Amino acid sequence: MRISVVDMKIIFWYLIAINMLTFFVMLIDKIQASQHERRVRERTLYILTFLGGSPAMLLSMHSLRHKSRKLSFQLVVWFLFLTQLAVMVLWVNPSFVHLPKGL
Repeated sequence: MRISVVDMKIIFWYLIAINMLTFFVMLIDKIQASQHERRVRERTLYILTFLGGSPAMLLSMHSLRHKSRKLSFQLVVWFLFLTQLAVMVLWVNPSFVHLPKGL
């Protein structure tokens, strides 16, 4: 299955948008945390990460120093990032994995 240039542009702009949104939501959560206000749900942060915002989530965790001490959160984010990276590699180059015939 070949992907058209138009489809690639849509995917590209989607990823730009979801990553900008993810970073912005982490920034809001950081500000709210510092002011002892109502926080963004962790579930919301996980959903944004799952939807493709994992690069921005990792960047914001590092640059904002937010959620960087919570190991369970870091593990989930890294797992999602590495899974998404693997899916992208296999999607771009399906011959990367050589399965034996008959499987």
